[in-house]
Amino acid sequence: MRMCSWRSARRCSPSGPTGKEVDLEEAVAYQKALPDSRRFHKILQRFHEEKKLTLFPRQGTPLVEDEIALIRSLNDLGIYLIPFTTDSYTATCS
Repeated sequence: MRMCSWRSARRCSPSGPTGKEVDLEEAVAYQKALPDSRRFHKILQRFHEEKKLTLFPRQGTPLVEDEIALIRSLNDLGIYLIPFTTDSYTATCS
């Protein structure tokens, strides 16, 4: 499997409707400045070290209001670490 770096993503980011507004250098610096408690991979590392099981429910809705309601219902169940995957439907705003 081939992985893309954030540097190579520059070539693609302007293709989206908001891509031209994104400064990747600034975005990466922002992410790196977050505390470990807010960094997904750091939380996963900690869970692995603590031998905690992680489950990732596959969910998603086409409407942002419905997505917010879904995430809130998962939070109510005690699920707070939720990966968010943008699919082609979302990316194309179709």
